[in-house]
Amino acid sequence: MNLPFVTAEFRAPHLHMPGRADLDAAARGVQSVLPSPKSLLFFGGLAATAVAGVIEWPVAAAIGVGSALASRGEANPEPRGGMPNVAQAETSGPADAKTSDGPRPNAQGNT
Repeated sequence: MNLPFVTAEFRAPHLHMPGRADLDAAARGVQSVLPSPKSLLFFGGLAATAVAGVIEWPVAAAIGVGSALASRGEANPEPRGGMPNVAQAETSGPADAKTSDGPRPNAQGNT
């Protein structure tokens, strides 16, 4: 379209149709965010009891939030920040501790 002092040009937008790889990547992304089937069953049952009126919805919400927060810690049982595991430190013990064959003699030969 030509107008005096103005030139307008219209172009069709380039639309990208998603392919199989794009859809697979999107499905993997969604699966990584969803909880496990066991958790979905638990939360679904909790919601159903709240809807049925067996428990009040604030109680159901508190139970759901509490269990979700508690399950977050189960995913990574090791402490953050490179701290040594307490159980390993307790089992190794100090180097000069008694061994299974009795106490060690000191510098004078006494036990």
